[in-house]
Formats: sequence, C-alpha cells, structure tokens
Amino acid sequence: ARDSEILYCEGVLADSTSSQEAKDMAEKRRDELIGAIEIELAVEGLIKGLGYEDAVLTASNNNINLIIKAKREDLTEPQLAKIETIIKEQTKRPLTSVRVIPSE
Repeated sequence: ARDSEILYCEGVLADSTSSQEAKDMAEKRRDELIGAIEIELAVEGLIKGLGYEDAVLTASNNNINLIIKAKREDLTEPQLAKIETIIKEQTKRPLTSVRVIPSE
C-alpha cells in the first residue's frame, strides 16, 4: 500500500498539470512515507541484531506493533525492555503505544 501511495505522490510531482499546492502536499506525504519506512527498517534491523531471527514493525498514528519471531516464554523482562527502548528511541513515541507480539 505504501509503495502505491509513494508512486501516486511521484505521479503528482511529475505531472506538469499539478498545482504547486498539490505538488507540495504530494512531496510532504512522500517524504513522510519514506521516513516511516526508514524507521521501520531501522527498528527491525536493530531487533534482529539482538539475535532474533525476524521482526516486523507496523506503525499507525496511535499504535506501534512489533511482531517478533520468538516464543512468549522466551522473552524475559530485560529482553522486552531492550526491545521497547529500541522502539522508543527510533520512533520517538511513548511506550504506551507500543505492543510487542511474539510469534513462532
């Protein structure tokens, strides 16, 4: 969905009939999407760097969900704290909006 939205924004930017206002909005939205993707990739890479096989971060306006390849019983409080710290530092969002979801 993001790829489609980025392509749409780039189409607006490339269209010579687009108003300057439309181009400005498209550029801003494209930059926001690219920024979100970069943050998600950074978090996923840092989580994998902790030794987890896979991690997927999804973020919305209100919530951040991290699906991590691990068994719930294998995630200790110190490990969860490290994961939450990474998410908080990278996303600049409060931990109240973060949910870590283990998945085998």
